Amino acid sequence: MDFRGAEFSGGTVSFRFAMLSGGDVSFGGATFNGDVYFGGAMFSGGTVYFRSATFSGGTVYFDGAIGSAPQGLLAAVGTPPPSGVTLPSAWLLSAP
Repeated sequence: MDFRGAEFSGGTVSFRFAMLSGGDVSFGGATFNGDVYFGGAMFSGGTVYFRSATFSGGTVYFDGAIGSAPQGLLAAVGTPPPSGVTLPSAWLLSAP
């Protein structure tokens, strides 16, 4: 799935309980300034990219996500994450 350069704004998008596994999914260069939910999503067995994604408003929820932090997510979000981004505590512990 390819969401490169997508803009998630002005509404609500849900990837809750999505199985993002077994293939490549790219959110590279995407802009998140709406409400986006990844809670309960499974990140495993494939590669999910967030390189160069921008988190500039709204709220992005990763609470309850399963698996390892997607590639580039922690670098794109920053640590500590901004107030509009929630991450599983295990992902924060793995931050460089």
